[in-house]
Amino acid sequence: MVDEVTMCNSLLKWLNTFEGVKAPHSSAEELVDGVALCECLAEIAPDWFDDEWTSKIRKDIGDNRRLRLSNLKKLIRGIHDYYTEVLTMDIAGFPMPDINAIADSADVSELARLLQLILGCAVNCEDKQEYIQVIMQLEETVQHVVMTAIQELMTARDQTQITPEMFKELESQHKRTLEQLTTAMVEKEELSQRCHELDDQITYLRESESTMQIENERLHQQLSQIDMGDRRDSLTTGGTKMRHIHMVSKIDQLKEENFILETARDEYRIKADQLERDVEILNEKNEQLQGLAEESQQLKDEMDVLRHMQEKVSKYESTIDMYKKKLEELSDMRKQMKAMEEKNVTYMQETMNLEEDLKKANALKTQLDTYKKQSMLSKKESEMKAMEERYKRYLEKAKSVIKTLDPKQNAGQSQEAVSARA
Repeated sequence: MVDEVTMCNSLLKWLNTFEGVKAPHSSAEELVDGVALCECLAEIAPDWFDDEWTSKIRKDIGDNRRLRLSNLKKLIRGIHDYYTEVLTMDIAGFPMPDINAIADSADVSELARLLQLILGCAVNCEDKQEYIQVIMQLEETVQHVVMTAIQELMTARDQTQITPEMFKELESQHKRTLEQLTTAMVEKEELSQRCHELDDQITYLRESESTMQIENERLHQQLSQIDMGDRRDSLTTGGTKMRHIHMVSKIDQLKEENFILETARDEYRIKADQLERDVEILNEKNEQLQGLAEESQQLKDEMDVLRHMQEKVSKYESTIDMYKKKLEELSDMRKQMKAMEEKNVTYMQETMNLEEDLKKANALKTQLDTYKKQSMLSKKESEMKAMEERYKRYLEKAKSVIKTLDPKQNAGQSQEAVSARA
C-alpha cells in the first residue's frame, strides 16, 4: 500500500510532464486554485474540456477560499461528467476528494485522489497510448506508484455496486438535506432582518447621543457665562445644573442601551455568518446528493433493463434446452432408422436369394413333372425322388424366411408358394 505523501509527490512528477500547462504546478499549494489542473484536462480531452468550459474557471484568485471552492467544484463535476458520458465508466466506488480540505490546507491525501481522477482521464482518453508511453519513461519508483494509482481507480470502478436500499437511503437523506437547507435559509432571512432592525436602532441612538452631546456643550457654555454673585442667576444656574444632570444621566442611559444593541448586533452577525457557512455546506451536500440520486436512478434503470434481459435469457435457455432434447431424440431416431435400413437391406438380399431359389425350384418342379410323365422309365425314378426331396427342402426354407418379412410379403410369397406347390 503506497502512503499518501508518496502518492501525491509521484503524481505531481507525472503532472510536470505536461508541457502545455502555463499555470504554476510544481507543488501541492500551487494546485489548490484548480487552474493548472483545468489546463491539464484541456490538454487531455480538448473536445470535452473546451474553451467554454475552461472560461468558467476563475484565475488569479489569490487566497480567496470561496473562489477556490468554486473552481474545484466545477473541476470535480467536469471530471465526473467526462467519466460518465465519454468514457462510460462508473467511478461511484472511488472516494471523491474533499475539496474543502484541498482549498483550506492543500491536503495531500485529498489532492492525490483528485490527481488520480485526472490520471484516469489521461490513460482512458483517445490519446491514451501517448500518456502511457510518458508514464513508462518516468523513474521506476514513480512509475510503480502511478501504476498503483491507476490500479486503485480501476478496482474501485469494477467494485461499484448500488442496492435498492442504498437508493432509498439516498432519497431520504436528500429530502432531509433539503429540509435542513430550507430551515437554514429561513433562519438566515430572519437574522438578516433582525440585524437590519438593530442597525436602524443603533443609527437612531447615535443620532440621539450626538444631539444630547450638542445640548450638553451648549449648557456648559451657558454655565460658564453665569455670574456666581447674582441670586437670580444662581437660581437659573441651579435649574440649568439640574437640567444638565438630567441630560448626562440620559446620555449615559443611551450609551448603555447603544452598547447592549451593538453587542446583540455583533452576536447576530456572528450567528448569521455561521448560518451562511452552514447554508453553503448544505448546498454543497445537496449538490453531491443530487448527483448521487441521479446516478442511482440511472443505475436503477440499468438494473431494470438487465433484469428484463435476464428474464429473456432464461426463456431462451429453456427453449434451447427443449431443442437440445429434441435433437437428442432425433439423433436416436436416426440411429434406429439407420439400423432398420441396414436390416431392410439384409432382408431384401435374402428375399432376392429366395426368389432365385424359388425360380430354381419351379424349374426343378417342371423337370420333375416331365420325369413323372416318363415314369415308365424305371431308371429315372430314383432321380425323380431325389429332385422331389430337393424341391421340398427349398420350399420349406422359403417358408421359414418369408415368415420374418412383413405381412404383405408373407401373403404374396405364401400365395406364390401355394400356387407353385399346386
